[in-house]
Amino acid sequence: MLKFQFLRMEEPTPFETGRWDEIRQDGAASHVWEGIHHDGVASHVWDWLRGSTEKAGDFVGDIDTAVDHLCHGEERARLQAMYSLAALGERAVAPLVDALCSEAAACSESNLATSPANPAGGTPADLATAHALAATGIVAIDALVNLCSHDHWAVRATATDVLGTIGRQGRGATPALQRALEDDNMWVRRNGAEALGTIGDATGVEMLAHILSDEDWRVRLNAAGSLARIGRGSDGALSALKPLLEDENRYVRANALNALQRIDTPESRETLYQYLLVSRWCATTSLESHF
Repeated sequence: MLKFQFLRMEEPTPFETGRWDEIRQDGAASHVWEGIHHDGVASHVWDWLRGSTEKAGDFVGDIDTAVDHLCHGEERARLQAMYSLAALGERAVAPLVDALCSEAAACSESNLATSPANPAGGTPADLATAHALAATGIVAIDALVNLCSHDHWAVRATATDVLGTIGRQGRGATPALQRALEDDNMWVRRNGAEALGTIGDATGVEMLAHILSDEDWRVRLNAAGSLARIGRGSDGALSALKPLLEDENRYVRANALNALQRIDTPESRETLYQYLLVSRWCATTSLESHF
């Protein structure tokens, strides 16, 4: 069986999110808005959901102190520093890039460690500096593109991950992300594959189709998921998606099915029908492997 995993196909747009502004202007909900406005995380998520590119919070203090708090402070101080630096915009990019290079190299192995709560291990891109640069948004894109060719694999992997988090504003990074799909390091390929989907640029479909045969299931998983996000623009990848219906990993198979559904051409629908006719049960579920 599959765990329930939800994959958003598109970012919100201002047209879709007028209701958020109605809530903000509602006097009965004003206390809720005030709480969101003073919380960097909540404010950032709120703005994303309503399709806004505004930056949460105001910058207080000097940049070096804020970067130090971001990297070494306790949790509340780090969160405050993250969104304060993001509000500063372009001036914060260079110091954050320098800090990211140091943090990525220092944490590249420890971030991958497994634990009872996370037996699969973590991700090298889960860094405070990465989250800050993602919140900074479009002004950080050029610097992140440069980092995609950094000597250290963890820096490259983090840069590609952040570009994906920035989303459709980062379409100018598509060539760098396509090159990432050819990287020797799995994490760089994995993150580049996901980023091309969240950016939503159909010019990356050919490269995504190529890496559907990658040796690592995590790369195949994200490539198929990105083709699903791109949707009808992924019809050129149909022949490369078909073999994934027999992939050894059930989540890769699920993403391939999702991609075929989203492509929604007569050929993709016929492929789905033929697969579903013989898929009455999950052959890989057993007492030893529930998920």
